[in-house]
Amino acid sequence: MIAFLAAQREAFVATHDEVMMMIDRHAIFSMGIGYTDAHLLASVLLDPRATLWTRDKRLRAAAEKAGALLYDSANAQN
Repeated sequence: MIAFLAAQREAFVATHDEVMMMIDRHAIFSMGIGYTDAHLLASVLLDPRATLWTRDKRLRAAAEKAGALLYDSANAQN
């Protein structure tokens, strides 16, 4: 299992300044998400290959507003 995880590509991690800039740039400061969700969203936006998987309605709305790629389970292959 460790070898499998080690073979995965490393995720981008947004800095505090990048998170704050993303909150301001996309005006998501009053959408009901916390700093942890905002940090996750900023990190997703840094990597054009990243897709956000969430069932949280507020995080999904903020991600759509910011233009993040969202996983759509309706179109997923089993």
